[in-house]
Amino acid sequence: MAWFTGHLHILQKYVDRLPSDANVNLAMADLASEQSDTEIFLVDLWPVYPPLYMVYDPDAAVQVSTKYNLPKTSMHLQFMKPITGGPNLISMSDQEWKIWRSLFNPGFATAAMMDNVPNIVKSVQTFQEKLKEKTQQGIICLDDLTTRMTMDVIMKLTL
Repeated sequence: MAWFTGHLHILQKYVDRLPSDANVNLAMADLASEQSDTEIFLVDLWPVYPPLYMVYDPDAAVQVSTKYNLPKTSMHLQFMKPITGGPNLISMSDQEWKIWRSLFNPGFATAAMMDNVPNIVKSVQTFQEKLKEKTQQGIICLDDLTTRMTMDVIMKLTL
């Protein structure tokens, strides 16, 4: 049966351990840590999704995404489009990626990042204050607060 369903049955065991609204990537991370003795492994989720490499090591992720910029599937753009509105460095490949990456590189240089530390700290302090206010209400959803902080930092750094 595994030849027909790939790793879906294995993944389902890990998904079943999590709350129903948990992201499947949490199950993937558990699967990676328990079933693999390497930082990169192939997951076959046919017929639901094309085969993909799962990378759970920072150094390997840099090689895959930056050093070698391995080709991306159209699924990358599809998943990121609601967040980014269109093509982005995560979904771009080859020459298009190289052009945009070279434009963004100066902003991520160590000196540029260090110059922006005060702005980042200020955004995090605002986040902390909002978080303290919200905790008085009991259980809170962090999604809105963290998204606003992330966008605040990105806007201060890029604009």
